[in-house]
Order: sequence, then structure tokens, then C-alpha cells
Amino acid sequence: MKKIIEKKLFAIIAIISLLGHTITMEELNTDMDLQLVFYVNEHNIDLHGYGLGKEKYGYPLLDVGTREFIYDDQEIKPYTSQFGLHGYFFTFFQNTVTYILDWWVSGDSVRIIKPYNVYKFTSMCVKILYSFLFAIVIFLISIQMQRKFGNIFAITFFLSFMISTSVTRMLGGSFWIAFTWFLPSLFTLFMLNSIEHKGNLKWAKYLPLVFLSILIRCLCGYEFLSSIMLFSISFFIFEFLRTQDRIYKKQLFMATLSIGIVSILGFVTALLLHANLQGDTLVEGLNSIYQEVVLRRTVGLEGSLTRDVTRLGILVRKYLIPISTSTSEVCSENIPASIFMFIVLFIFASKIIKKQKIEVFNIQIFLFYFITSSSWIILAKDHAENHHHLLFIVFYFGFIQSLIYIIVHYLASEYPQLNSFLKRNQLTFINSR
Repeated sequence: MKKIIEKKLFAIIAIISLLGHTITMEELNTDMDLQLVFYVNEHNIDLHGYGLGKEKYGYPLLDVGTREFIYDDQEIKPYTSQFGLHGYFFTFFQNTVTYILDWWVSGDSVRIIKPYNVYKFTSMCVKILYSFLFAIVIFLISIQMQRKFGNIFAITFFLSFMISTSVTRMLGGSFWIAFTWFLPSLFTLFMLNSIEHKGNLKWAKYLPLVFLSILIRCLCGYEFLSSIMLFSISFFIFEFLRTQDRIYKKQLFMATLSIGIVSILGFVTALLLHANLQGDTLVEGLNSIYQEVVLRRTVGLEGSLTRDVTRLGILVRKYLIPISTSTSEVCSENIPASIFMFIVLFIFASKIIKKQKIEVFNIQIFLFYFITSSSWIILAKDHAENHHHLLFIVFYFGFIQSLIYIIVHYLASEYPQLNSFLKRNQLTFINSR
């Protein structure tokens, strides 16, 4: 009973800590996407089915006297790079808040709810909700990780978000809907922990949730999709490499293949819904998406092999060696990942020189999560080049957590006192089997 109470207390403290950290780091009233959606809803501007809009100049004026946003209605167009499901979410909250406030002041001629106050309250509610959902998802992922990969790896995953102010600034944002980045991984971890060595298919009941989570993510934007999908199957790959049980291996392979299939189906479904808005026919819409979204974010509209190779070299320096160059600014958010990466490379090199054994699991997570994080940078290099101040988030799909884990593992092996402390507190590393 005492352990159960302690676990519940830890869960409450952990969630509140991450949630509070997230909300305080986010400016609640400077979200341009929410402001534009609110304005569009207030003035009944047609976005032709898209959930989000865009404005030529991007930034609204706020009338100090009336506290209303000022846009040029003629310059407001649909944001066609994605379906914009999160715009519909905000519209639902806006209508709900408006209804409640209208009911509250009904019959009172003195109280008048100004549109700006409706926006401010709705914006705050939405951001708190998104931050809360992110905290819940990250905490549940950490709990599920602990069952297979030891509590040190799980704690590392959770704390990496709590200590990163760069990440938490994005978590309550209406555009990113950050909890949807990790929702597929939560459901795949539920799948992994339901796989039994005797070979039943209990894990299959989570496949609809994986499909739905990928569908929702894609309807809210295609950013980081390769990293999201690779991170969601990473746990199955590590388990497959560790186990010697042939029945268990077969189950892991079937589950991984099934995740890949339903993820692709979720992506295709979102793509077809998007294409339905983009053109008069699905074929026309898909072609428009390919020309205006895919090419623009991958090779660019004026792509060439020489230019692509040059840009990849620049991206490597931006993300992995963030030093100032004539073509880019220093991306300070990438510095922690770079420092940790060079420390880990130094650890591996020193062990090789000393002819010491390198833990197989450490090599596996380093290589796979490096591929996971860099996949989006490579596949969407044009997007990465133009948004290098945002793309640091890809390192949090396992890579920076794996680096911290490897460093802690090395310190524990080198310093017996630290190792004893971890064992006394039942903090465990994973074994390679």
C-alpha cells in the first residue's frame, strides 16, 4: 500500500511539475495562429474548409482602445499546407466559451464581454489543455518505458523535457499540438507491453489507436513525421535485437509490420482529406500537394543535386556543430545535443582505445535515435534549412535522451559510489540479454 501511495504521489508531482513548467514558459497571449482563427470566426471569413488561415503580413494590429484585432480581410487566405484540424479544435472552444459567457451575462446590460476577452480566455484554456495533455502523454510513456528498458532510461526521457526551456516554449502553442508528436509512441508502447511470449494477438487491439493518432497528427501538420514514426517503432526494434525467444521475435516482427501499415494508412487518409480541399478532384489535389508542399519542403522548388549536397553540409553544421558561419546563425537550442553527442563519442573512443566492452544497447540506441532525429532533417531539408530555429525538437525523439542515458551509464561504471547509490534506490539500467 505504501508503494502504491508513493507512486501515485510521484505521478501527481511529476505531471504538475511538467505542466506548470510548460505553461509558465509559454506566452499565453501572443499566438498569431489563434488570433487569426479567432478573427476569421468572428468575421465569418470563408477558409474553404481549411482549419487555419494566413495573412499577408502575418502579424495583426491590436487596437488599444477597442482591444480588437485589425486585419485586412482581403489579405486573409486559407493555410493550404495542411488540413488544419487544430483550427477546428480552437473554433469549438471559442464557440463553447462564447456560449458560456453569453449565458453568464444574459439579462445584465452592464456586463459586456468584449471579443478580445473571449479570445484571451479561450486561448488560455486551449494552451493549458494542450500542455496538460503533453504532460500526461510524456509521463505515461515514461511509465511504459520503465517496464521494458529500466527506470533510468524512463526518468531520463521524462526529465529531458522538464529541463529544456526551448522545448517547453513550444508545448502550449496552438500550431504544434505537441502532445500529438508522442501519442503514437504511447500506444505502441502499450502494444509492446501487451505482447506475450506464448504468441497471442492481444497487442492488436491498440492498432486502431495508432491509426487514429497518426491520422490526427497528419491532419494537424506533417512536420517531423518520419521522426515520429521511427520513434514509435524503436522500442520494438530494440526488443527484437535483445531477445532470443523465437516466438517473441515473431510477435515483435508482426507488431512492427502492423504499426507500419496502419501508420501509412493514417497518413494516406489524412492526405486524401487534405487533397479533397486542395483541388477539384483528388488527383488534382494530390498533384497540388506534391508541387506546393512536398517539393517545397524537401528539395525546394529549384532543387538540384549539387545544391542539395551543399545544403546538407550546411545543415550538418547547423544542427550537429552549431557554430557561426557565413550562411547561418548559431542555433543555441542545438548546443545541448551537440555537447552530449561529442561526450558520448569520446566515451566510445576511450573504451575502444582501452579495449573495454561497450554495452550493445548503448550502441543500438545511439545509432537508431541518431537516424530517427536526422531523418526529418535529411528528408525535409528545405524545411529544415528555413526553420533551423525550430527543428531542434527532432533531437527529443529519443536522441538526446539516449545520449544522457549513455553518459549516466558510463559514470556509473567508472564511479562505484554512484553505482551503489543507483542500486540502493533501485535505479536500473537495461541489460542486452
